[in-house]
Amino acid sequence: MGQDIHTEINSIEQRVAECYKVKGYRCELCKSYCREKGLQLRGPLSFFNIGKDFERDQYKVVFVGKTHWYNKDQVEEIGFLEQSRFRDCRDDGTKMFLTRHSRFWGCIQDITKKLYPEQGSEELPDLLDRIAITNITKCNTSSDYRDTTPYYLTENCLEIFEEEVKALRPKHIIFFTGRDYDLYIDKLTFGYSVPPRDITKRTHKKEIKTRCSLWWWHREFCENNKMQMRFLRTRHPQGAPREIVDEIVKWIRKDKEILV
Repeated sequence: MGQDIHTEINSIEQRVAECYKVKGYRCELCKSYCREKGLQLRGPLSFFNIGKDFERDQYKVVFVGKTHWYNKDQVEEIGFLEQSRFRDCRDDGTKMFLTRHSRFWGCIQDITKKLYPEQGSEELPDLLDRIAITNITKCNTSSDYRDTTPYYLTENCLEIFEEEVKALRPKHIIFFTGRDYDLYIDKLTFGYSVPPRDITKRTHKKEIKTRCSLWWWHREFCENNKMQMRFLRTRHPQGAPREIVDEIVKWIRKDKEILV
């Protein structure tokens, strides 16, 4: 696939880019921290995908990872998203989704294919028009492929991520983060004034047919006595049983009629 798949920016992408600009002062704090600690900061990187039909989709799902694994050269090869200081990862997001770059990307592809069975395999790019994909932490300092980026960076990114979600106003969020980010996720209100309601506890494990279990934290947000958004925090797809796809699809489809 050639370069510059995305040459334009849609309205919802523009709103998120504006969030990046407004919250850019958080990035300066991270830069100062990394200079003091002698860490090489790589980023910040934008969302991977926001589909042009996302706002009209019946499910409005955002898939969320931990942090990216780009090295310094890879980051510097990517142009900027509009006038923000965030690198534009939309082309990479498309390529990784279509090629099933890793178990993370393959799992997202499998979930979307089951959510929208009316679209054939030759229409994979159209699936991206319906979903959004991003990370909580927008930078990394890891010298290998372990998740060793300091949590101080995540603390600063959390405000940026929350504004990103507020701009998207999804119906469903899937956190592929395991339990390591729970203390941060627990702080998120996404602008809703009513405290969220936990359907399952953070420590809950969902039993599946293969006698395996999945971390399964289900939280819901209401406003004006109506369900507005739900999130599911589960394990990272790497090494996860194949059943995780069907379980997430069932979770997304369940009670969709109560979401406004």
